[in-house]
Amino acid sequence: MGKRSRAGLLCLFLGILCLTAAQALWQNNRSEALEGEASARAVMEQLAPAIRNQALKEAASDAYDPSKEEAEPVPSFLSVPTVEIDGYSFIGFLTIPDLSLELPVMEDWDYDRLKIAPCRYRGTVSGDDLIVAAHNYLRHFGHLTELGLGEEILFTDAAGKSTRYRVAELEILPADAVEQMTESGYDLTLFTCTYGGTNRYTVRCLRAD
Repeated sequence: MGKRSRAGLLCLFLGILCLTAAQALWQNNRSEALEGEASARAVMEQLAPAIRNQALKEAASDAYDPSKEEAEPVPSFLSVPTVEIDGYSFIGFLTIPDLSLELPVMEDWDYDRLKIAPCRYRGTVSGDDLIVAAHNYLRHFGHLTELGLGEEILFTDAAGKSTRYRVAELEILPADAVEQMTESGYDLTLFTCTYGGTNRYTVRCLRAD
């Protein structure tokens, strides 16, 4: 067998190897995305009723009690209500009508939590600086790029209070632009990785009410 034939066979073998590796990676990513979408769906089935029940309890506890007048109020930006489901704390859920999405939001973030649901990256609703991160799974934040300026996003906190936002800016930031991500001055930010993971697709929102 000549050198050209051996070189051709080697190239063919490497090509097949690359295709096999790419297919395995695609299958793994697809499996992870499907699991993440199922997890978020299962959480929402429990979260929405839990928030409704919690809101009813809080409404009942708001009845006049003279002893409450002497209590020192807790600053709203320090008080973030949560609901616990399957050992995880959730601060509420996002509703994005134009994408037909309703997604739970975890109180804290790490890469394992992101596989389950979107997570709070920084901030609070009351502080007008809430930032929510999620994977680009199709039924998480995979369709953020389809949102347009002025479209509505709602966040319902764990106490049942809903806040309306409107999309005000769309941008792509480098993965290491942490300060640019967190010091935007917008009331709500949603972001996810672009394909390849080198950048972050970012949706900036302002309160609509």
